Amino acid sequence: MTVKTWKYILIFIIINSVAAERIKDMIYMPLDAVAACFRRHNGTHQFGCSSGRSGSVGVVHLVEVDDDITWLEKNATAGPYVVVLSFAMFKKNTLLRLRDTNNINGVLLAKNNSQELPSEYSPEDTCPNRYSSYKKCDDLRPWNPFGSALLMEDWPFPMFYTENQTVLQAIKSCFSEHNAHDLETQYQRSLCAIEMKSFMYAAINSESCIKRTDFKLNFNPTQFCDPLGDRNIHWPLRPLDRNNNTVIMVTARLDASSLFDGISPGAENTITGLVTLLATAYYLNLLDITVDRYNMKSGEYSTWTESIWQTLSVRMFLKPSAATERFSMILGSLVAGTSIVLVWFINTRADVLFNSRFVLVT
Repeated sequence: MTVKTWKYILIFIIINSVAAERIKDMIYMPLDAVAACFRRHNGTHQFGCSSGRSGSVGVVHLVEVDDDITWLEKNATAGPYVVVLSFAMFKKNTLLRLRDTNNINGVLLAKNNSQELPSEYSPEDTCPNRYSSYKKCDDLRPWNPFGSALLMEDWPFPMFYTENQTVLQAIKSCFSEHNAHDLETQYQRSLCAIEMKSFMYAAINSESCIKRTDFKLNFNPTQFCDPLGDRNIHWPLRPLDRNNNTVIMVTARLDASSLFDGISPGAENTITGLVTLLATAYYLNLLDITVDRYNMKSGEYSTWTESIWQTLSVRMFLKPSAATERFSMILGSLVAGTSIVLVWFINTRADVLFNSRFVLVT
């Protein structure tokens, strides 16, 4: 009996020592601290990125020079691939060439601390809000000369961004060990790959996506998309001058667009506009009160939230007219009078409406 017990104990120890690490943990390594490219819409099109519903898997391939892209275009045999790009190679022309290969399942933009950042970068168009701005775009002298219009493209593969140097080093080590040697025979051996999951339910355009979300027969609706924009109400603190309906508005941009969720490199350049706005307000407050018949010393300024995506923003500034004030007063008086009559009626009938009767049965 003692020998048999020791056999069971020995078998238990051997099994636990062998199965201490799951096979999944030996194969997969999670990549943390990454930001995904998301999908956006307007009234007619969709833009941005999305993975497949169950994720997009591709063989890792580092692209550091133009020859690496040429190899993917002409000699790649083990696709589809997930391309790891540096900042120097993250350009619209590069992404278009990768898309045209029809052999790319994802792009990972990795920030390498040992390399310098590009001197200029903008995913926006050379003329932001080209089709909705009141001012016609001048292509010879664009407002944003470094714009690449990456935000205006519908990419058929997911894109992620990471600054985690540990993640980047792990990917490079895996690529060097399994993929980099003997590129021509990649299809004959096991390779290092990356799986990206960033599936976006939104599709087609804004109208279609909102209709799918607002489907009335669905008791548990799925949120396919969220509208971009906001609503603002400007109400001055002092009485309005009915004889002067002119309003001077000085505005400055406070937000920035981005290709990746939560990563907005352009957010810092809004400081220039904000400082200029504050300086303008300070200067106007120093002017003489009678300059050009405007009261520059009112001290009333307001800010509002706004979406940067073309005409998706909603801005509402309300100024009550005399008719609106009269209507509000009449409506308020009617509501108050109706409430008083209703309370009086309930009070006089309380003994009838709320009389409780107890019957004693003996």
